Amino acid sequence: MKRTKSGRVMTLLGVAFAMSALVAVSSPVAADGAAEVQREGDCSGNADWRLEVEREDGGLQVDLRIRQDDQPGQVWDIRIKQNGERFFRADRTTNEDGEIRIRRQRPNTAGDDRFFFKAIGPNGQTCAGGLTI
Repeated sequence: MKRTKSGRVMTLLGVAFAMSALVAVSSPVAADGAAEVQREGDCSGNADWRLEVEREDGGLQVDLRIRQDDQPGQVWDIRIKQNGERFFRADRTTNEDGEIRIRRQRPNTAGDDRFFFKAIGPNGQTCAGGLTI
């Protein structure tokens, strides 16, 4: 069966539309200029994490929370990077609710800012994640 020129054009338009929809679905959740980006996930053991970065006062407010329910007194080695440069490294201990919360103000650099953290807890449990704003 021979296709007409208009049939080929319609097929190409359909393929282009499908590809653009696929790209839109796989793009990051935050659009350019988003005021806040948040990611969360599970650690390798019984803890979970949430990393949130918010545009604030011309800079970026970074908020990392690690929660190990009802396990106070657990020590975690935590490292946080912005655009590949470490700006935080310390041992922190879970509070009476089993949480650790770290807040830091960071500069908003030109272009995208990429944040990544890694935390190592009791028995080698690991949390890691990142986001781009």
